[in-house]
Amino acid sequence: KRRWASVEVVMSEEDAAVEEALRVARSAREEWRDGRAVLRARALSGGISNLSYVVCDAMGAGSLVVKLYGKGSELLVDRAWELQVLEELGRRRLAPRVLFARADARAEEFLHDARALDEPADMAEESVCCAIASKLA
Repeated sequence: KRRWASVEVVMSEEDAAVEEALRVARSAREEWRDGRAVLRARALSGGISNLSYVVCDAMGAGSLVVKLYGKGSELLVDRAWELQVLEELGRRRLAPRVLFARADARAEEFLHDARALDEPADMAEESVCCAIASKLA
């Protein structure tokens, strides 16, 4: 008889983050909660303190964004206040709707036709100013 030692699976930090993003996504969508849907995650760049992923099912449907808050980022950002602001902006359709939130992560709508305003000059574009003004009016 042979005795097998227990097997230890070691995941990289990146793999662990993807797995966590998938867990958050499953919490955000009722149709994904049973664990049967095959989900895919793609990293988004540009986060200063968060790891962000677009998560969708195998058919490419139901896309959402999962943000995993960076370690210690709560020292820089009041997450409770941020969540209140984001929920209100989402209700007014000025930002993606928050679908799920917990102390260390949140999931929100993925806006397919949106683009980030990365540079201060982006805010000075006439089309951007007009779009913002019409939403606020």
